[in-house]
Amino acid sequence: MKRVSMLLIATAMAIGIATAQPTAVSVENDTNTTAVKQTITMGDVKIIEATENIRLLSQKIAKEYLFYYTNPKNIRMKRAMQVSIKEMSRNIKLIASFSHDKDTADVLEFLNYSSEEILTLLKQKPTVENAELMLDYSDTMLEGADLIGKRHMYDFNKEERMLISAKNLSFFAERAMKFYLALYNRIETHTNRNNLKKSVEALGKELERFYRYSYPKDIETVRSEIRKIWSRTKDYITVSDDFYIAYLLSDALGYMEEDIDRIIAYHTKKL
Repeated sequence: MKRVSMLLIATAMAIGIATAQPTAVSVENDTNTTAVKQTITMGDVKIIEATENIRLLSQKIAKEYLFYYTNPKNIRMKRAMQVSIKEMSRNIKLIASFSHDKDTADVLEFLNYSSEEILTLLKQKPTVENAELMLDYSDTMLEGADLIGKRHMYDFNKEERMLISAKNLSFFAERAMKFYLALYNRIETHTNRNNLKKSVEALGKELERFYRYSYPKDIETVRSEIRKIWSRTKDYITVSDDFYIAYLLSDALGYMEEDIDRIIAYHTKKL
């Protein structure tokens, strides 16, 4: 494990939050496992939203780098990474502007460090060593976002839970594609295969929540399209080492994420 991750663990222990395998932000009313704030502010809401964005970007940036590593002539993907990193920095600054919590500020330092290191990697020729580093930074940013999110978590209402769950769909889609590309490039095969399987299973569980929700006809059509795309994609994304269709799967998940964005917009309007 890289030094930055060890420092992040030390910070987590110091502020009394246990680290574990990164998972989706909880959307259940389970106050037994995570401290829930009794008094919430607009700052807490904005910080939770920003941590959700960072979680997604942490996976998206690594996925984009692995595509870039696969094809270093793909300048479009390199530019996409630069845009994603700028968006990451914007969300880090947003959290800093609302939070006056020292422990949150400490974690933000690690997120800034990771962003700077990623920018350094982009200036270098893509190598397998840098690809492995990118996977490490990806999980460091994810762990950092989860730590901050737990510090500002409150009791979400129904629509907030659905909104977070919708964002988790995109998160797990990006995470699954990240590990798929790692396997495609023969990087940490066993670990990434297990993580890929967990991501696919987690996405499926999140989808079950949407199947139980009553949507208007136009959004129901969108949900059906998401279900159709995922049913065609999930089996291909976990196939053997001899059959990889990275670009086709990325396009399919990209279409699915566009539909997920419509679900996100629907629940955002209902808040």
